[in-house]
Amino acid sequence: MQPDADRSMTFYHEARVDGLEKRVETPTQMTEYFVNRDDFLVYRLVEFTGREKKFGPSEGSSERPIQVRTSRTVSRVVHGGVA
Repeated sequence: MQPDADRSMTFYHEARVDGLEKRVETPTQMTEYFVNRDDFLVYRLVEFTGREKKFGPSEGSSERPIQVRTSRTVSRVVHGGVA
């Protein structure tokens, strides 16, 4: 198993309170599939992107901050609709 490998997990949704049936993970996104939910949620998609962190002198200094790009930060969450 490698960190950047795709993964698919299947759950016993009858035994879960949230109705999660399946989760599919890739390096850039995670999708969860649900069944028999009272709020009619069918799937949820989360996309991961990098986020820039700024390191350097405090505000008011004339030096430019160093920018570092990190990974696996949630950029947006998309909720699925009714099937």
